[in-house]
Amino acid sequence: MYVSMSEIDLVEVLNLDKSMSVGEVETILDSLSKETYFRFLFEELPKLLKKKDYEEINERYKTSDDIDELMDELVDRWPNLHIEFRLQIISNTIKKEFIVNYLNEMKSDYKDSLNKDSLYLDIDKLIVEINKEQINKDLCWKIKEEMGKKINILNK
Repeated sequence: MYVSMSEIDLVEVLNLDKSMSVGEVETILDSLSKETYFRFLFEELPKLLKKKDYEEINERYKTSDDIDELMDELVDRWPNLHIEFRLQIISNTIKKEFIVNYLNEMKSDYKDSLNKDSLYLDIDKLIVEINKEQINKDLCWKIKEEMGKKINILNK
């Protein structure tokens, strides 16, 4: 089954729930969410609004701790900007970056292991698949399972 990045659960594809505590996973997800809003507010939004409007929003963001209220206001004031769609695109980009960076770190974690080459091939296959517009979810899970088996062997 082919899906977009928004359909990929990064916790599941990276087995974060098996290697981290619930609190650590929540911290990562929260950080990725904050990064999405940060990129939207400071990279995307200045391109979309008039300078005066952007400066007003920017000031309010700096003094407010309720990002949801601010985003609701943006959606209400500028419905033609399709903010939810833009946030989804940014979120997908950040998720893809996180997965690829995590997998590259995994390669460095196993650089001194014997028989790491076949694990590296699987990691590279998964990176290639994740970088596609339409991701073969079944293939990702198959590669992920193969990686898990190899990691278990390397860790023994």
